[in-house]
Amino acid sequence: MAHRLRDSQQLWDWHAAENPLWAILSDPAKPDRRWNLSRFLQTGVREIEALRYDLAARQIELGRASALDFGCGVGRLTQALAPHFAQVVGVDISPKMIDIAS
Repeated sequence: MAHRLRDSQQLWDWHAAENPLWAILSDPAKPDRRWNLSRFLQTGVREIEALRYDLAARQIELGRASALDFGCGVGRLTQALAPHFAQVVGVDISPKMIDIAS
């Protein structure tokens, strides 16, 4: 099991070094497989807003104390969650992804 985790970490560290945004959110319409950072982060905002809308439509209320983004990558959703929670924590298997998010 430990070697699988190490292999996964190495894979995601490699992606972080090569093209982290594309590794997290691939879009064939993007020229040269590259994202504009602000547009990439905006996809996270839209995704969180859609989720919040769906939860509200179902009358599901969330606490606003803290949120966990597990597998946060470079923080696309972590940053989008931040305005809605007192504390947001992002964790990822790839230290290089975390370094980029910081």
